Amino acid sequence: MMDRQVIRGFLVKLVGKNISFEDDDSLLTASLIDSLGVTELIVFIEETYKTTLDGDDLTPENLDSVSAIANFLERKGLA
Repeated sequence: MMDRQVIRGFLVKLVGKNISFEDDDSLLTASLIDSLGVTELIVFIEETYKTTLDGDDLTPENLDSVSAIANFLERKGLA
C-alpha cells in the first residue's frame, strides 16, 4: 500500500495541481500525464526503486495506472 501512496504523491506533484483519480484510472486516457510525463515517471521509478527499466518493462500494462505501477513493482520484487 505504501508504494501506491508514493506513486500517487509523485503524480500529484508532477501534474502540479490538486487532482482526483482512482488507482485504476488510466493516466494517459485521463490526460494526467503526457509523453514527457511518462519519461519523468520512468526516471522517478528508476531513482526511487534503484532499478533500471528495460524496453520490455515500458508498456501500458505496467505504467498506465497507479495500480499497474504498484503491481509491476511487486512482480519485479521492488515493492
